Amino acid sequence: MRVEKAEVEHYAAYLKDKSRPPSRGGNSGAWHQHVLTIGGETYSFLAPWSGKLVYKGETVSFDWEWDSSGKYRNAHLASVVAFKPNGEQVWRGDRGNKKWRTANTRPPGRRSEWEN
Repeated sequence: MRVEKAEVEHYAAYLKDKSRPPSRGGNSGAWHQHVLTIGGETYSFLAPWSGKLVYKGETVSFDWEWDSSGKYRNAHLASVVAFKPNGEQVWRGDRGNKKWRTANTRPPGRRSEWEN
């Protein structure tokens, strides 16, 4: 199914990957779940980027499908394209693939000070 040039009512991105402090690269390149509300319906997708793909005042088009339970609408990241008010297409964000983070962030200080 497809959403064509619809205005986004609400847009939010939530960190889904393990967090990192800024000194270790931060979270901007980590997996985030992006949630769009269009016409009262919610669509979501995962992207390895924390920024918005669509800004206020723009419209968006994308392909989507139901998940296996039939409860959630999953948008296809590769098909998400924003349109500026003048009609120009805009492709934003990192659309590549990356591995999920597996290691937890270590607490600051020496190992001898860590509590078990």
